[in-house]
Parts: sequence; C-alpha cells; structure tokens
Amino acid sequence: MNPTYTMAQAPGALPVLGHAAAFARRPLDFIRELPDHGDLVRVRLGPLTAHVVCHPDLLHRVLAEDRVFDKGGPVFETFRKTAGNGLLGCPARDHRRQRRLVQPAFHRSRLPGYSAAMAEEIAALTEPWRPGQTLDVPALMYRLTTAVTTRCLFASAAQAADLPSLHESVDIVTQGIARRAMLPVPALHRLPTPANRRYQRTQRYLRHLTDTLIDSYRTQGTDQGDLLSMLLAPQDDGGPGLTGTEIHDQILTFLLAGIDTTAILLS
Repeated sequence: MNPTYTMAQAPGALPVLGHAAAFARRPLDFIRELPDHGDLVRVRLGPLTAHVVCHPDLLHRVLAEDRVFDKGGPVFETFRKTAGNGLLGCPARDHRRQRRLVQPAFHRSRLPGYSAAMAEEIAALTEPWRPGQTLDVPALMYRLTTAVTTRCLFASAAQAADLPSLHESVDIVTQGIARRAMLPVPALHRLPTPANRRYQRTQRYLRHLTDTLIDSYRTQGTDQGDLLSMLLAPQDDGGPGLTGTEIHDQILTFLLAGIDTTAILLS
C-alpha cells in the first residue's frame, strides 16, 4: 500500500514578496513551522516558487534519486556562476565521475594528516582561553575553519595565506550568492552598487588565488599531503584525471563550503 502525503501552501504570503519577508525576519522559525502545514509545502519567495520537503520519506527520495531530483534552481545556478562546476554544485550527469576522481583525496591513508592539522589548529585557537572569558564564538569559528580548510586544501601555502582577508572574501561571496538566489533579478545585481562591486572584485580575487596555487603546485610537482596534491596526482589506472578547470572548481568549492558552512555549524 502506497503511503499518502499531503501538499499545502504556506500561509501568510504577501503580494509580490510572497513569504520572503517572513523568511528574512525569522528564517529558522519559518522553516520549523512548515511541517505543521503539510509533507510538501509550497513557498513563494518573490518571483520564485519553492517546494519544501517536510517528510523524512520524501526527503530520502530527493537525496537518493539524484537523477530525478537534480541540482538546479537559483541557488545552484548562482553557486555555479561563482564556484564553477565542482562536486557540490555539479548536475547528476557529472557527479559520479567527479566523485570517483576526488575520492582518493579522502582515502583513509590521508585522514591522519588532516586530523593532525585540525588538532593543531584547535589547540592553537583554544590555548589562550581562560575560565570566565567572554568569547566571540562565530568570529572564532570562522578563524578556525579558515585555518583548517587552508591547511587541508593547500598545506604548503597555508602559513603564507592572509587568513583574515580570505575569511572576509568567503563571507562576501557566500552572502552574495544568498542574495542572488533569494532575489534572482540579474539586472539588479549588475548595478554598480558598492555591494555588487565588492562581490565581483572578491570573485576575481578568489579565482586568481586558486589559479596561483594550482600553478605553484604544478611547478613544485611534489605531494604536500593535502587535497590539492591529490587532485593534481596522476590516476592509478592511467585514465584521464580532472581537467585544469575542474581542479580549479573543486578547490574553490571546498574553500567556500569548508570555511563558511562549517563555521556556521560550529557556532
């Protein structure tokens, strides 16, 4: 017997804005209340219509049947324009091949090196902490994830990296992606506003940084025990590896996701 699921429209939509104002004011409460209305809830965010999956069985189908529920829509489209066609944002037709080529970087033989880097950065961050001290937890977690991510991605350049600037750049880009996904009106984001110029400038900086690191690693030609070294290494089966563009996109994807998403979770 097939289960029956309910579909509903989220209440409280405003003309033109839809549910965007309510979502912007209290995003966690808004999402938390959606299951009260149905298993699959329709939400309007300005000109966009989104369907929020609120039942675990339906959520499992969305996650497991990636060829049916492919990665698309304004969030992924905006992410791909910024970070390229990396593992996080690529469509199903590219995902299996990319996953196979990236997977050796996460082989269990590599994990002790990553774990040691994480432990060292955690110890360096927490050593000055004292009982009763007031801490800015979000700022500290961003500092930690920036240090850990850079060491695991490109260990040989991590010490020379300007971590505060890198953290700020990732923050600018991720906020810009969110704004463009929530308000997908390209003409607005082409206006020469300070925020748009800062976003475009930061995009160029991150792309240049990534290209410079890849060129440096190619010149050195040695395994630094990090993710970039593995992505550049020849395939064991002698088959074609990732292209230069794909390596660039993977590094930029891991940089954005490793710093911002992880810091938010830890905070």
